[in-house]
Amino acid sequence: MSEGADPGFESVRTTLESALTLPFAVTISSSQIDDGKTQLAAGTARAFARAGFSAIVVDAHPAFPGVGPALGVGELPLPTTVDAAELPIYHVEDNLDAVSIGSHKLLDGLPPAKTQAFIQRMRRIYQVTIIDTCDLFYDAFAVQCAAACDGVVLAVRYARDPDPEDDRVVTTLEKMGARIVGSVPTDYPPQPLGRLVARLTRFSLFRRRP
Repeated sequence: MSEGADPGFESVRTTLESALTLPFAVTISSSQIDDGKTQLAAGTARAFARAGFSAIVVDAHPAFPGVGPALGVGELPLPTTVDAAELPIYHVEDNLDAVSIGSHKLLDGLPPAKTQAFIQRMRRIYQVTIIDTCDLFYDAFAVQCAAACDGVVLAVRYARDPDPEDDRVVTTLEKMGARIVGSVPTDYPPQPLGRLVARLTRFSLFRRRP
């Protein structure tokens, strides 16, 4: 595809590029369901690919895997193992691949060491690895990814009310030593896009601590 990436996702891309050192892996998570994690993961990965970086987006939501449809390629095939050497990688477009491990059968009870090995292999192959996980407290794999990745980006559905879980997510990630790069409002209305893009990577519901 020749068209450029969405300007909102370009803002997320440039923030991640300046905050982290290549190659890197980023977990996309949230405190709530329906906070737009898959939209954010797919759009950010595509923005990196169209900027010339080799990128992969990993669908790791065991209940609602949706990266393939978000990228416009349909459902991604599921592997029989999380061994990164045996995954069915789908080539989406220039510089952009996708893979799904979004299955309770694959992720439930997965040892942290295997999660770390998976992410390390992705880092060796791609400059940018974006992992679309579930809301943080739904599945242990999301927590493992947050601990093993170079950064965490939190999706927040635009204009939703703050929730006590928002602070709990931030506190948990900080205690783990995970690096929270920022939060991104999703499902925002198309206008006024300019003002929203300027706010994309500022904390809205989530607060940093010194």
